[in-house]
Amino acid sequence: MTDPLGVVEEQVLPPRAAARYTNLKRIGYGGMGEVFRARDEHVERDVAIKVIRQDCSKSSGLRERFRREVVVLSKISHPNVVRFYDFWDEDGCVFYTMEYVKGKKLDTIIEEGQLKIDEGVKLIRKLCDGVAAVHSEGIIHRDLKPDNIIVNEEGEPKIIDFGIAKFADPLGPHQLTGTGEMVGTFRYLPPEVLSGQPADERSDVYQLALILYEVITGKHPFGDCSVIDIVQGHVFEEILMPSKVVDHVDKELDLIVQKGFELDRRDRIPSANVYRDVLAAWAIGEDTGIEKYVTLGEMRKQRSLLGRAMPFIFCAVIILFFLSRLAIFAHTSASREANILNNLLFTAVHRGDHEEVARLVKVGSSVHAKDA
Repeated sequence: MTDPLGVVEEQVLPPRAAARYTNLKRIGYGGMGEVFRARDEHVERDVAIKVIRQDCSKSSGLRERFRREVVVLSKISHPNVVRFYDFWDEDGCVFYTMEYVKGKKLDTIIEEGQLKIDEGVKLIRKLCDGVAAVHSEGIIHRDLKPDNIIVNEEGEPKIIDFGIAKFADPLGPHQLTGTGEMVGTFRYLPPEVLSGQPADERSDVYQLALILYEVITGKHPFGDCSVIDIVQGHVFEEILMPSKVVDHVDKELDLIVQKGFELDRRDRIPSANVYRDVLAAWAIGEDTGIEKYVTLGEMRKQRSLLGRAMPFIFCAVIILFFLSRLAIFAHTSASREANILNNLLFTAVHRGDHEEVARLVKVGSSVHAKDA
């Protein structure tokens, strides 16, 4: 899109809605929709309006995805989640209104270096509380990142953009995605999602831990985050813990960060509620209980197995990424085979079975050649 942000002169809303929502100002846009700030004349308050783009509104799939976002957002009521107001589908224009949050996006705050460590931890605790409320409704956000968090003028973080959120129950209503679909922002995709497995609550915890790392250090743990950066960061190298990046970070906080974004979701802190409680205990100097999540024997075993498999894992990384993309975007019989291989490959890499990794890499190469 080339439309600039700012005051909007053209007619965006249908006449009845335009009479109610005035003084539109475009404040954001994305692949499917545009976001405007407006004045709701009926209740005399500023609102944010998300409108599905005209070129997208003709697609029944995108309209359904947009409607699902409305369903998801309407179920959540929490001070740290942007509040839903109303849904419109009139004269071919589909949009919804929500709370307008006056403040800054968290990525801007991180870039400006405005947060002290204790302030950052407090902010993440509130985000954990909001995410826990989302999970209590059976919803996984799947795209938690600083760009999807606005901090208002009172310092309260608000989670926004539920465009790819999903219901945790795979058989539940409004479900549009399934195993094998890799959606989200690549820099924040958990390993299980990169491998084509479905996201769960611990996938959101992974993203919360990455955000915690960023608010503490001002940096993303995987740098510019190519696929190689991410997997090498997890497998080949020790990720630099916050205490190695900035001063005044204790070992306990390092562990809290680490146990949020473990490679294997089974080793992570299990929920946003627990993560909030651990951070709250750290903030007041009480026992966090983090040690019970640190299974040193399992970590040593995992590192040893991965060490023996290193020559094969590098090849697996390339095939892993290729097969994930192939399974998503291709519609041939080879793509279904690739999706199966993708999941098998991730499992073999994770348990350090280098012979199986080597075999699957060869099979994956033949799939690539056949599809090409």
